[in-house]
Amino acid sequence: MEILIVVFGAAVIGLVAGGILARVVALRTLFIVALVLFGLAGVLLFLGSRLVGFDGIGYSITAMLVVTPVAAAIGLIGLIVWFGGRR
Repeated sequence: MEILIVVFGAAVIGLVAGGILARVVALRTLFIVALVLFGLAGVLLFLGSRLVGFDGIGYSITAMLVVTPVAAAIGLIGLIVWFGGRR
């Protein structure tokens, strides 16, 4: 249960960062940031699969519990802004 605090905390950080970015930069930049973060998560997972022991676990945990929720939250804010602006 305590591990969900990390995931929800990362998602809240992503929501706040996405909201700030939505007001400051263009909408396309939000999607680019989200894609870059998803790419970073993929690279971390790849590196984690190549390493042995706790080094690999560290990379995988960082990717899945920290980077992916932030990227998903920023992408979600981008979608909300995009669909909200189309009305």
